[in-house]
Amino acid sequence: YIEIGGSTTLDVLPNPATNQLLLKFNENNSSTIKIKIYNNLGQLILKQEVANAGEYNLNITGISNGVLYVNLKQGSEEITKKIIKQAW
Repeated sequence: YIEIGGSTTLDVLPNPATNQLLLKFNENNSSTIKIKIYNNLGQLILKQEVANAGEYNLNITGISNGVLYVNLKQGSEEITKKIIKQAW
């Protein structure tokens, strides 16, 4: 888990991933979660906003294989985690 502001955590599973990412959040902060995914060139390829329900299944089927950066923003706190998307 990665600490955000000492009260929120983010975990991205699995890594490497194929078609789905499981994003886990700490429910102590009720702010909505803003999710952005960037490719290795820094281009924004996916943007979503979801309610904080503790976890969220993110479909990444249409995203090309390679290095991706998952950016999570909750309130004024923000963190980015590197993942690998690959085919079976």
